[in-house]
Amino acid sequence: MREPFSKIKTISELKLIVEKERANGKKIVLGHGIFDFLHYGHIYYLWQAKKLGDILVVSVILDKFVGKGAIKPVFNEKVRASFLATLESVDYIVLCKNFGPWDIIRAIKPDIFAKGEDSLPQLKIPDSGLNKDKELVELFGGTVHFTKSLPIHSAELLKNYSGDFSSGLDSFLAAFKNSNFQVKALEDKKKHSD
Repeated sequence: MREPFSKIKTISELKLIVEKERANGKKIVLGHGIFDFLHYGHIYYLWQAKKLGDILVVSVILDKFVGKGAIKPVFNEKVRASFLATLESVDYIVLCKNFGPWDIIRAIKPDIFAKGEDSLPQLKIPDSGLNKDKELVELFGGTVHFTKSLPIHSAELLKNYSGDFSSGLDSFLAAFKNSNFQVKALEDKKKHSD
């Protein structure tokens, strides 16, 4: 079985990998998102994205670009990337070090950029990030494909299921987010697997 951590690549590593895969006739699909509090909606999106081509690359938004409340994201970018690395449908993961996936799109020139259909309304906003994504993907000969979306979102799950424990849960998640526990646990696991 492939080591999940080996799926996490830099943009320059990924560019070389994708060039080789494309030379072998492989179709490259790019997915992009936060992927915090991984749930079935994410897994379904990635499964659909993988069916669109041969190699699924997933771009993970860095913590500093996530603006969904004081405790978001719950899990830092390294942990979120590691969660995704365990999924069979995901071939490679790259951290998105800008506000949008534009450097990644330029580097790998995906044949397909997969987005959930719940992002379609963004196309009506001329200066939206999605319109910029679409323009860049099409510039390199790719297309944007909208996958079916399930009505599941991390923020809503946390809000709806925290119940009476919300203040305690908020405190715990804030402390957990700011601790080194997440990264330390992953580094320890990697050392033991080498």
